[in-house]
Amino acid sequence: MTTTLTFRMEKKQRAKLRKRAAALGKSESELVREILDRELDERPLSGRIGHLAGSLSLSKENEDGWARDIRNRNWRS
Repeated sequence: MTTTLTFRMEKKQRAKLRKRAAALGKSESELVREILDRELDERPLSGRIGHLAGSLSLSKENEDGWARDIRNRNWRS
């Protein structure tokens, strides 16, 4: 069963929505439903981004200040 929801949005938002939907080959409604599904998902952030764990690797050869700081503050190191 479907239902209708009407809301207001800024003209700039609508233009961005139209552009993104067109680029993805989707209707505006379809794209909004997908965005709402993602945002209303009740999984914790760690469950939604868990696949990213360990995807950043820093070379120890070219270690500069910020890379060293990141490595030192990473609790998994």
